[in-house]
Amino acid sequence: MKMKIHLPERNRGLLKSDMLSLTETRHSLKKKICSLAGAVVAMGVMSGSSVSCTLEMSDNGDLDGFWHLERVDTLATGGVCDLSEELRFWAVQRHLINIVDRGNSSNGGYFGYLSHFSHEGDRLRLYEMYINDRMVGDIKMETVEPLNVFGINRLEENFRVEQLSSSRMQLSTDVLRLYFRKM
Repeated sequence: MKMKIHLPERNRGLLKSDMLSLTETRHSLKKKICSLAGAVVAMGVMSGSSVSCTLEMSDNGDLDGFWHLERVDTLATGGVCDLSEELRFWAVQRHLINIVDRGNSSNGGYFGYLSHFSHEGDRLRLYEMYINDRMVGDIKMETVEPLNVFGINRLEENFRVEQLSSSRMQLSTDVLRLYFRKM
């Protein structure tokens, strides 16, 4: 059962203005809460994006990427070894090159090889070679023979960069010339 309250006529105007004031206050409060929530979300997005901006960025230019070793020429004899059907790759990122043969499943369970590198002008130096073994950790290489099929004949190899673009790379030593295509 509803009860009706009868107020004198002079108090009814005050009550209406108080109700309007309360409605305006609620509306204003909702706007402030929404603005505050928006600001919190914006701060979260900005802090998230600033965290992603602190990730290490590479300055390797066209060298960065996934390179397919397609051909190796022997300079002294003019011999050509077509590797275009083989799955031999150099993956370059930051200061490491991951060297892998995706077509060789009998590689002892390794994930290829890792090498530090430096690239200055027309020089690319590979050094500190490791077997990339995720099960026990990276193992420093003592012999270069497993890397020969990738055109690497020394544990510290120095290449001349003869061509480097966003799609092609050509490297050479005194003995070999390597041709790559970026995937």
